[in-house]
Amino acid sequence: MLRKTNIGIIEYNGVEYRGLHGAVVPKEVYERALALHAQHSSMQLVAGAKHLLTGLVYCGVCGAKLRYQKWGNAGFKLVCYSQQISKPYLI
Repeated sequence: MLRKTNIGIIEYNGVEYRGLHGAVVPKEVYERALALHAQHSSMQLVAGAKHLLTGLVYCGVCGAKLRYQKWGNAGFKLVCYSQQISKPYLI
């Protein structure tokens, strides 16, 4: 967790105070971790994806990407692109 208490600062009612405890992590390391955290949380793997695993899952048999397919009233299921003949470039 990225908490200011790790660098020896305590926040109380919106005001920051120097804590009586020592810093666990140097301030430079804390700031670098904060920047990396902000960078990673602003990244989106797949724009507008409404399913959790979109663009991340591959078939364990052939290695092709998997996609979501509407499956009646049950919702969606993952289907291998190798089963779809019209998109051979995804295999």
